[in-house]
Amino acid sequence: MKRIIRERANISQIIMVTLKDALVASADMIYGVYARDGVSQVIRYRIPIAR
Repeated sequence: MKRIIRERANISQIIMVTLKDALVASADMIYGVYARDGVSQVIRYRIPIAR
């Protein structure tokens, strides 16, 4: 699945909802959504590129 997602990501944008660590670990960017005082908050984290 990881290979297919990487291939498709070259030609399109992919949004996936998951709790699977393996999929999160292969992401370029992670977004998190949580509630605070009844209002949804969004955070994002760009995964550093290993050199």
